[in-house]
Order: sequence, then C-alpha cells, then structure tokens
Amino acid sequence: MPSPSQFPHQHAHTLRTHSGKPLPHFILPDELELTTRQVPAVHISRALPSSNSNSIAETTQPIQRYEAHGYSVLDIAVSADNSRFSSVGGDRQVFLWDVEQGSTVRRWAGHTSRVEAVQFAGEGDSVVVSGSADTTINLWDAKSNSIKPIQSLTEATDTVSSVHVHMPTFSIASGSYDGRVRIYDLRMGRTTVDVIAHPVTSVRCSADGNAVLVSSLDGRIRMLDRTDGKLLKAFGGEEDQAEKYGQSRYLNKSLRIRSVFAKADAVVLSGSESADMDSKQGTSQASVFAWDVLSGDVIATVPAGEGIKVKPSQFTMHLQQTILLLTAALAVSSAASSNVTVYRNESFVLGNKLPASHATSDGSDIVNLFFGLSRSTTWKLISKTKLEGDTGEPEGMVRVGDDRLFVSSGQWTVPTEKYNETINGTDRTPGAGFAHLVIYDLQGQRIANASLTAPGDIEYHGGGVDYDGRYIWITLAQYRPNTTATIARIDPLTLDQTRLFRTKDHNGGIVHDTITNELVTLNWGGRNATTWSLKEYPKRFTPLPGFTPPVRSVATSSFFVDYQDCKFLGHHAIPSLMTTQTHHHSSSTSLRPIMLCGGVATLGEYNLGGLALVDLETMLPLWEVPISLTSDLGVSLTQNPVDAHVVDGKLRVWFLPDQRNSTLYIYEAQ
Repeated sequence: MPSPSQFPHQHAHTLRTHSGKPLPHFILPDELELTTRQVPAVHISRALPSSNSNSIAETTQPIQRYEAHGYSVLDIAVSADNSRFSSVGGDRQVFLWDVEQGSTVRRWAGHTSRVEAVQFAGEGDSVVVSGSADTTINLWDAKSNSIKPIQSLTEATDTVSSVHVHMPTFSIASGSYDGRVRIYDLRMGRTTVDVIAHPVTSVRCSADGNAVLVSSLDGRIRMLDRTDGKLLKAFGGEEDQAEKYGQSRYLNKSLRIRSVFAKADAVVLSGSESADMDSKQGTSQASVFAWDVLSGDVIATVPAGEGIKVKPSQFTMHLQQTILLLTAALAVSSAASSNVTVYRNESFVLGNKLPASHATSDGSDIVNLFFGLSRSTTWKLISKTKLEGDTGEPEGMVRVGDDRLFVSSGQWTVPTEKYNETINGTDRTPGAGFAHLVIYDLQGQRIANASLTAPGDIEYHGGGVDYDGRYIWITLAQYRPNTTATIARIDPLTLDQTRLFRTKDHNGGIVHDTITNELVTLNWGGRNATTWSLKEYPKRFTPLPGFTPPVRSVATSSFFVDYQDCKFLGHHAIPSLMTTQTHHHSSSTSLRPIMLCGGVATLGEYNLGGLALVDLETMLPLWEVPISLTSDLGVSLTQNPVDAHVVDGKLRVWFLPDQRNSTLYIYEAQ
C-alpha cells in the first residue's frame, strides 16, 4: 500500500488566469499547465511552487491564450508529444490546436449538441475522439482536411459524458448519463455494455486494459473487469475512513468528476463534492481522495482549502516531483442560471406582487362557465394585440397580474429530420435550438427575455407552462418523441430558473396541483400523463442528471385533440350528468382535480382545434368543445398557448397561435 506521506498536503500554487468556472486541465513539460473554465478560452500557465516555503505562489497572467470557441470549453486533451491539443465545448465544435503557434489546425462541426469529452487516438495521435450530449461519439481524422467524421458511434441514449482511448487494445471506453459503460473494440467491430444503473460521469482504462474505472452519480467509483464486467473493487462512501482522516466522506451526486489510476495503477484518485457544511468548523470542504487499489482503503485526502465550496473535477499526479495539481468546478445543482435580456426598465411583475393562481381565484368560475359551452357557442373577438419582435414558436403562456403575459417560446437553429425508421426509440434527429421565457405587457411590448437553455443543450424545447401563485412551471425536453425532459420552475419576479428532476420521455404540457402538491406532465401529443409528488422533494428524487420515475402514469382516453398547453384550475365539484357518464364518481359533490387544456388534431390537411376540461388523476375529458376559429394567418387558434379568465361573469379565452409574427387573440363566449 502506498504511504499517505507520499501524497502532498500543502497548498503550493494558485492560478487566477480565468474568470469563469474552472474545468479541465492538463500538464505539459516544464511545469506548464493547460487550463480552461466555463468561458470560451484555454490558457497555458506556469505552475511552480513559490521559492518561499512560507508563501503560496500565485499566477494571474497566462503564458498563452487560445481563444476561438463561441461558448464554454468543457474538455481538453493533449497529444503525446505535447505539440497539439484538442478542445470541445458548448458551441458543438471540436478544435485541434497547435500549442506553439496558438492557432487552430482543424475545426470540426459535426455534433448537434454540446460536446463534453475528447481524447486522442490512432498512431501518432492521428484521430480525435469526441463525445457529445447529442448521444454520439465521433472519430475525426486529424491528418486530412475532411470535415466529416470517420465514424460515428450511436449506441448511447443520453449524453456521452466521458471517453477514454486505450491504444494497446485498440478500444474506446465511454460513459453516458444513460447509466451505461460501453467499450468499443475497433479491431473486432464489437461493443460490450455494462449497466451501472446510475448516470456515468467518468471512465478510465487501466494501463494493461484489463480493468475499467467508472464513476457515477450514486457516489461510487467501481473498478470493473473489462472481460466480463464483474465488480473487482468499489471505492467511495467510507464513513469510517473519513473520520480517520478528518474529512467528509466521498461525495459525488451532481458533478461530472473524473477518476483516474495513478502510481502504476496502484492508486485511484478522484475529486469529491464538498459536504453541505462541516458542523464543527462551520465551513464546507472539498477534497481529493486517494484509495489503495488492492485493499480499497482511503490512504490520503487532500483538502482544497478551508471554506472552499467548489469541488475538484480533474487532477494530475506529477510523478517526478509528487505535486498534486487540482482544478475545481462549481456544483451542477438544481439551480440553473437564465441569461436575461431586459428591454424595458420595468418590473417583471407589476408592483413585484404576485397575483393568485386560477386555483385560488377564478378557477371555479371558469369550470362552471365552461360546462355551458358547446359547438354552437358564439365567440366574440374582444381584442387582438401584435406582440413585439420575433416570437419564435410560442408553446405556452400565462397571464400574471393585470399587465404581464409570460410566453414560453422556441427558437430552432437546426431543424429535426425524420428517420426512415425508429432509432433508439425515436423517429427523428435531435435538431438544435433554445428555449425562452418572454415577458410582454398587455400592449404587446417586450419587457424581458430569459434564455432557459444553453448552447448545445439537447433538451432545448420549452413546452406548456402553468402558474401556481408562486412559480411558473415548464418542461425542457428534447424536440422528439420518446426521449428525455427536465422539469423546471421559474420565479416570475426574477426569472431565476430551478431544475428539479428529469424524466425518460418527452414532456410538453405541465400543471402543478397545489392542493396535492403533485406535478402532472403530458408527453408527445399529450397521449400519456405522468404524475410526480413533490411532498417530500428532494427525497425519493434522483439527483440531476439522473432520471426519476413518476408515481403514476395514465393514458389519455380522448382522441379529440392533442393537448398542448394546460392550466390547473383547482379541485371542483362536477355536474351529476358528468359523474353518470364517466361512471367514476359516486356523487355530484365529488371534488376532482381539473385542468383546462387546448390543442389541435391534424385530420388529413385540416387542423381541428379544441378546448377541454380534463380530470388530472384519470385523464378523462369532462367537457370538450371544438374551436374552428383561426388567426388572420389561417392557423387554428388552439395551436399551442391558451389561457382563460372570467370578466364580468363571462368566460374569456386567450390564444397565441402564430409563429415568429404572433398576435394575441382574446375571445369571449356569448
């Protein structure tokens, strides 16, 4: 067992050459360190301990800057001769750089979502391997001028978070958030898959290629036999060892943390997320852990520093001088920043006072008036208001207060394309784009625009929205069926976004039942409703980016229209006629959870529009009304966003059907 004394414990050098969140780094000769952060740049800096043993050296200016990426750099790899490196990031591109010249040699743009991992491969590092959130691994020829990948590996069903090339066996190991480790034998054309059942954040082959080191978001590092996938040793979660070394136990619940072999594969090294708080010191510590490969015991922990709340994400053991170099990354928690553009110096909500939701205000009146509608109802146009600017594709809307309209909107930069067959359960390519939440006043003027997704996010489609009196709820999904989605809520006062959990299906419409504290979401076409209970959140929820199963799933029984945008109206009694028709409720006084939904059904070349009151629990339609009205551009009014209000005892419904050039229509039922 290596001695703990072989591991450094003294803070020797600090690099302050970046301003963003630190991410990967690599060590070059002569104590040069190649670093990047969540900014579109890579820096090379000299990393030497201070000549004064009592002081900590600090570097504030890099030797060289490499700036070409349009968005955050997420990973880098250095060639064996240190003359080149490759970088990848949020702009979906793969760059090959000349270290000395400081310029790009190749630029490849074949991925459709952010690229999270990169490695060199081939004789003389002639191939670059990249893994992406578009679920693919691409191999690029670094010697030719071809802009197309040599090969694409498409077996993953979620983000490829890590790749490692083992040239002696001509193989590529990959880890994905789908909970699988895949090893591609390039000589034999064979793929082996090991199921971890938790999102995988790191894979690393041993020097002889017989073992694979796998990190996952259950806080465990597993060493697997490459041949048969058997567990050889597990690392992490040793409370007794943590007490022995005076550190919090090893944690990895939300970060993409790399784990590596060191000291001739005798040691496993990994960064750890900081604990919530050290009760004795009142500080939060992040550390690097070292385990003995044979015994599995913790043999050393290296603290990042008192009060540090960031988490080491990558590290290198410099074998000549035993200097442990760390980089850190802020936690990928449920809080996600929104890039907000403000057009007018006005509050997002008038008076910064949140109004009541439908459930606690006019929900009962909406339900009662809706039961009086039929296909012979006359609809009177009250107003139509042109919304300022390019509105993209509106997906959902809610009125918040007397003069604010919040609209979820999609901006598509790469269209999806239909496959000729079903691939990985879906029928089209991922495409690319952005989800926005835009605030308008009721005169149609833009107040602010929040970009809810980052460049390269595969879940870029914002769906329907619901307002519960405190938050606006939204789904952020892949723009294709049978894929994935993230459930998020947005504070209308600040536009701050919080992502709560992910689900293994496309989700569009969403409502928050504030009485039961349950979320109900609708999948592609509104064909299925899934329910999650928030009563004990975050207990029983898988940490992001893992997936959380719903507490129940119910198929939609109506094929009248595909529900697009829905609003929770509260729990209300329904007429005795309806209880008889549905054979579900015992009396007319039964209180049922009800939502208002709008949508369309495409029948040949005709789009039938419609509105419905739907029971959240059973997905039974309680009352359905066809809407044949269209916009001035000929689009069915119930295409996507709808909302409703009661004014002077009459039901008014709001529609926003048109793309790019949108007009808000308000109709009143007569």
